[in-house]
Formats: sequence, structure tokens, C-alpha cells
Amino acid sequence: MKDKKSPLESSSFSKAFKILSESKRNALEAYYEFAHGVDEIVDDNSKPLETKKEELAAWRKKIEALFIGQVPEDDELCQKLAQTIVFFNLKKEHFLLLIDGMELDLTKHEYATIEELEYYMYRVAGIIGEVCLIIVEYDGANAKEIATTMGYAVQLTNIIRDVREDYEAGRVYLPYQDLARFNFSKENFAKPGYTQEFTNLMAFEAERAKKYYSDTITLVDKEHKKNFKFSLIIWNIYRDLLEKIEKSGFHVKEARIGTTGTEKLVSIFKAMIQYLRL
Repeated sequence: MKDKKSPLESSSFSKAFKILSESKRNALEAYYEFAHGVDEIVDDNSKPLETKKEELAAWRKKIEALFIGQVPEDDELCQKLAQTIVFFNLKKEHFLLLIDGMELDLTKHEYATIEELEYYMYRVAGIIGEVCLIIVEYDGANAKEIATTMGYAVQLTNIIRDVREDYEAGRVYLPYQDLARFNFSKENFAKPGYTQEFTNLMAFEAERAKKYYSDTITLVDKEHKKNFKFSLIIWNIYRDLLEKIEKSGFHVKEARIGTTGTEKLVSIFKAMIQYLRL
């Protein structure tokens, strides 16, 4: 039997993960395992809503306990998180805001405006970006703004890719102001075929995501670019994923579009070229 891969090893972050020191890898792996675990609670369709809320509440209590030095001896993940919190000076908000974002998926199933969506995307993606930049020791003045903007870019890319399956799960993340702009009805996310309204809507969202990506790079402090290398790899992997979706004509209804291992290696190579040009 093969060893079970960790959530981080199975993610798009795994290729970038290899460039980090052992201590930084361990810290990111612990935080990512926490984030992945909270996400799994929300996405587990076998559990009733109240059970999910109780499990998220239990995680809140664990985090509160960790920040007053109470670390359960029988919980390996909490022990790793406690070490990461101390060594990298993480704050309680880096955990609780993520839980807040995940909990929104239990109660909020649609968004009226881009501002509402950005509120959500900051909590489920931007805060993760903040933790990444702290752990890789990126010290640029705009670190929080970079993490927020890149979080928007990555999360909106995921939303574009997953629009059909999210609708079938009862969630419409794309703002209703955008659907109205293109005279698009949400029920069409699950219908076969690709209308011009659908394509126009997806193209509009892709342009918004591309603006987030470009704004991220503009914000990077060139003097601190060495410690942005990890995030730059992630940037390229997701930016290339968006380009692949776009080249498909936004044919995202039949199956989830992803990038292959070879395509991720190409993204890493592009990131290294981009790094030299920063």
C-alpha cells in the first residue's frame, strides 16, 4: 500500500513547496492541513448542517486554547500548529477568519456584489496568502495588500472553474450584479451547452481575475523579491490555469479543468524567468 499523501502534497502548492526550507515546509504543511480540514467539514455532504457548525465551533475552541498555551498532548496537528504559531508569530485572526469564511458557505449561498464576494474571498484565500508570506518571511510593506489581491485572483479562478458544481451544491459565488449585466440566469450554470451570455459572463470574470493577478505583481517590493519566490510560483500556476480555462472557451460544465504535472513545471519555469525580471 502506498503512503497516503498529505493535503499539501496533493495540491497545486506541492510543486512550489519543494523550494522551501524544512522549517518553513513544516509550518506551511501544518497550516494547510488545518485549512484543508476545516474546508472538508463544510464540504462533507454526509453531515447535517448542525454537525458542521458544531465541528467548526470545536475548531474555534481549539484555536482559542492554543493561544493561551493549552496544547492537547493527543492532537498531533494542534501540536504542529502551536509550534508554527510561536515560531512565526501568527495571530489568532489567521485561523479564526479562515473559519469565518468557511462557515459562510453554510449560511450564505449567493452574493449580490463584487464587494460581498471579496469579503468572502479574503477570508478563504487572502488570509491564507497572509500566512504564506509571513512563513516565507516576505517583509515588503505591502504584504497584506499583496496577499489579499492574490487571494482574490486565485479564488476567483477557482470559482470560474467550479461554477457548475458549485451551483449544483446550491452556491452561486459570481455576483448577481454581473449575472444581470449579461442577462444570465443562474439556472443555466447546470444546463448543457454554452450560450453567448454564459461565455460573455465568464470572459468578464476572467478579465477581473487577470486584473487581480497583474495588481499583485505591481505591489511586490523588488527589494524583498527573494522571499516572494514561493508565492510567485503559486501565482504562475493559477494564472496559467485561468489561461487554460479561457482557451477552452470556458467549457467548464463537463469536467473540472486542471493543469498536469508537466504544465505545472512549465509554470514554475515561467515563475523563475519572471523572478529574474522583477
